[in-house]
Amino acid sequence: IYPSTIDQANDEDVKETGESFKSKLSIAWEAAVDEFNFARTRKVIARITPVLSNEDGFWPPVRTIARLGLGGPQGSGKQMVSWVHHLDLCRAFEHIIQKESLVGPINIAAPSPLENKTFMKKVRKAVGMPIGLPAPSFAIRLGSIFTGVDPSLILDSSHVIPSRLLKSGFDFTYAELDSALEDLI
Repeated sequence: IYPSTIDQANDEDVKETGESFKSKLSIAWEAAVDEFNFARTRKVIARITPVLSNEDGFWPPVRTIARLGLGGPQGSGKQMVSWVHHLDLCRAFEHIIQKESLVGPINIAAPSPLENKTFMKKVRKAVGMPIGLPAPSFAIRLGSIFTGVDPSLILDSSHVIPSRLLKSGFDFTYAELDSALEDLI
């Protein structure tokens, strides 16, 4: 939902929205939720960043790319990557259920987003691959023609901070990428 920013972190209080596919989709989802009001029901909108899990989603393809020696910086490598470990995601949902004061949008993201080039370097280290060929922006855009994946999902910056979770006392088990990757490898 947030704009693609590198230098400015986006928390739940940021009002500016992005123009990418994922931003427009998130805006539409949240607008649909806003249409419904139920008595005695607390409305929480979970804004979930890419989830690191061995089962599915974001992590398996990233791990495979790195193991093949293709895990270098993507695009400029300067775009921020926000993420959350799957166990912290589950714990965050438990926390939100228990903390009745939490309402509205809640970012579920590790509190330590990284530049893409740093993120990929840590992934390569975790999988034991010393090299990683970069993927220039044009190659990602060209590849998107064949994969059907919107290149903004890779090239746009996702600099998300979980301010409301942290202020409500949530403690991340995997706040840093190194510990999250160690658990997944």
